[in-house]
Amino acid sequence: MKTLEEIIEQYDDLIRSFALSKAKDRDLADDIVQETYLRVINNHLLLSRLSHSQIRSWLFTVIKNILIDKKRQKEMIELTENYNPSYDSDFELNANVEKLVSMLPEDEKAIVHFKYWQGMNSKEIAEMMDLPPSTVRWKLNKALNRLRTCLDRC
Repeated sequence: MKTLEEIIEQYDDLIRSFALSKAKDRDLADDIVQETYLRVINNHLLLSRLSHSQIRSWLFTVIKNILIDKKRQKEMIELTENYNPSYDSDFELNANVEKLVSMLPEDEKAIVHFKYWQGMNSKEIAEMMDLPPSTVRWKLNKALNRLRTCLDRC
């Protein structure tokens, strides 16, 4: 059984180089490395029982997922920052957002509602809707792209 220190020491170079190669930005790569270490710490017992190739695979998957999450967060921030209407009230803004969301297909509308109004993650939504989490993420991405298109036209 490997100790936490052994795992971190053995895979430090791999984590740092892979994060940088995927992020192509030193600051983003540093954030990914820190998040990866947190996940290594939280999953130490699991990792201590895995083989070398399984740990590498787990680390690669974690790093890629963290990068995807960070890019999605950045896109959402940019979307909200770039959308700066001159509405007189929050009520009017909420009404317009709800109107845009209501134009989505039912499944996408439900996913957007659960994600942004209920604060659920893709796994929770997937369980509720009896779908794989990857399908939920794909449909959410599709819905957000539809909303961006509608906003661009407005």
